[in-house]
Order: sequence, then structure tokens, then C-alpha cells
Amino acid sequence: MNAPAQTYSEIAPERLLEAANAQRAAGSRLVQICCSRLQHFELLYSFSRPHTIEHLRICIPDSRVALPSISSIYGGSFAYENEIHDLYGITFTGMNVDYQGHFFRTAIPAPMAVPPVCAAPAPKPNKPQPQKEPT
Repeated sequence: MNAPAQTYSEIAPERLLEAANAQRAAGSRLVQICCSRLQHFELLYSFSRPHTIEHLRICIPDSRVALPSISSIYGGSFAYENEIHDLYGITFTGMNVDYQGHFFRTAIPAPMAVPPVCAAPAPKPNKPQPQKEPT
């Protein structure tokens, strides 16, 4: 059995609805939407149809950039969009089902929106130095 062909395309946020409509017209199903925080936010929309998986990558500089919801095209995307909103603080405009930041209960709002805090390494214990005898 051969693995499906996979393609990756980077698109601008303003082209998202057009690209999602094209995927729907081609008979693709939405597989997932994921988000990661690097120096910027990267969202990956994955679509599949027989023998093909297409990934659309959107990069935004920070969580103040609002993205259009694709829930009017792919109804199930509301779960991904609410999750990304709650964990990363990214707003999706026009969601069919919007939990208003209460899809997940988190101790702090948008916990993944800030860079991870790396603890400083623990200091090494001092080794006692051998005492020199007076001469």
C-alpha cells in the first residue's frame, strides 16, 4: 500500500476562506487544524481526499491577528477553533459555535500564547577543596 501524496502550501490569512472553499469543492474532508508557537504562530490546516493530503500553513506574528472561521464551510472546525482560541489566544471571526473562551478550563488564559519559561539549571554542589597543611 502506497502512502498518500502530501503537499504543503503557505497561504496568507486573508486567503483562508477561499482555500477552504476550494478544498470543499474538490471533495476534501477536514482532518485537523493545529497550532504551534515558534517565533510566530503557525497554524496548519490538513485536508484529505483519496490518495492525497494537503496541508495549508498560515503564519501570523502574534495572537492579535484574527483569522476567519471556516466553520461555515467545515462545521466540525468549531472544536479546533475554540481549542486554539482557549490555548493560544487567537481569535476566529464568524464561528458557528463560539464558547467565548470557555471551551477548556485552564489555570491561566491562553497558556500556550507565551514563550515557555525555562528554569535555570540547578547549581552544582560545591566540592570541598582539600585543605593545604601549613608549611
